[in-house]
Amino acid sequence: MGKVAEQLSINPLDPAIMEILTFETYQPLLNRFLSLLKEEMGERLVGVVLYGSLARNQVKHDSDVDLLVVGKGSKEDVEGGYRRARDALEGTSEYRALVKQGIWPSISPFIVTEEYLRQSTPWLFLEIQDHGLILYDPEGFLAWKIERVRERMRELGTKKVMLPDGSWYWDVKPNWKPGEVFEL
Repeated sequence: MGKVAEQLSINPLDPAIMEILTFETYQPLLNRFLSLLKEEMGERLVGVVLYGSLARNQVKHDSDVDLLVVGKGSKEDVEGGYRRARDALEGTSEYRALVKQGIWPSISPFIVTEEYLRQSTPWLFLEIQDHGLILYDPEGFLAWKIERVRERMRELGTKKVMLPDGSWYWDVKPNWKPGEVFEL
């Protein structure tokens, strides 16, 4: 057990804790992180979306927190604001409360600029439009982008194909022909 774990007297594998992991378990941490992002980035913060297992309410003790962070300006500026907020998060009571329960919240960001999203659509948006939770979007930019993705998916005939083990894949263009090029 690490020094922080010893100081907090935690049992990192307590099954009672692992059974109750939900979005609500992480909500105070997400609220604090969003507050820190706003402090660090101010009006340059365009939006934040939670996606992945936590957004699907399928979180496990070793799940990460998948976030799309969108900002104005250069990618370096946006990444710098994210890093400062993430570093500050580790000193907060919300972070320490989860660690005390044996949950080590690891944020996995996908950081992009607003300009980039206006010009292209990462494949990640298949997942975001499916189960993403918009945490911050004051100007409606992310809601607009998600709706554009859904429209494009309808045009392409995109289908989510569920497999027996609960996993899935996206058949983005079911009538695709070899050599054909398309964008999402």
